[in-house]
Amino acid sequence: MLECGYRAATGGSTGPIAEGNVGAGAGATIGKLAGPGRAMKGGLGTAAMTLADRTIVAALVAVNAVGDVVDPRQDGGDRWRSNG
Repeated sequence: MLECGYRAATGGSTGPIAEGNVGAGAGATIGKLAGPGRAMKGGLGTAAMTLADRTIVAALVAVNAVGDVVDPRQDGGDRWRSNG
C-alpha cells in the first residue's frame, strides 16, 4: 500500500487536473436512488480560488451520490413526479 501512495505523490504535476470519469471519479455515478436505469455518470471535479493574501484554497471532489441533481428551472424541482 505504501508503494501506491508514493507513486501517486511522485506522479503529480503542475499541469491541469483531469476531471470527469478519471481517477477516483472512474465508475462514479449519481441518481441511483430511483434504480440503476436512472443513474448518470458522476466523476471528479475541482475548484480553487486565490485570496487577497495569495493563499490558495482548493477542493478536489469525487461525486458518487445516491441522490440526483435537480434543476427546478427544468422540471419544477420534482423530477420523480411521473414515477408516482
